[in-house]
Amino acid sequence: MTHREKVADARRATNGYAPVPDDSALMYGMVGVVLGGLLMITLSEFYSFSLVPHGIMITAGLITAFIAGAALRAIRKRAHARAYDDEFARQK
Repeated sequence: MTHREKVADARRATNGYAPVPDDSALMYGMVGVVLGGLLMITLSEFYSFSLVPHGIMITAGLITAFIAGAALRAIRKRAHARAYDDEFARQK
């Protein structure tokens, strides 16, 4: 089996259970901001709590959500790289 075939087989096997993230860290962060904002709005409406006077807390929450989204991409990319290395090592 050539090196090129080993790489192709490892990629195919890895994409089945640990696919490489398609989007950038910026996109993951923006999705985190949207989901965090929706969560804040939902909780504030449920508990009849006004978000308007708490701008600093809203900003801190959205920054945290952005960082969490970007960190999720890094974790998924690392998991993909680890799985690819394992699959490549299994190739004969």
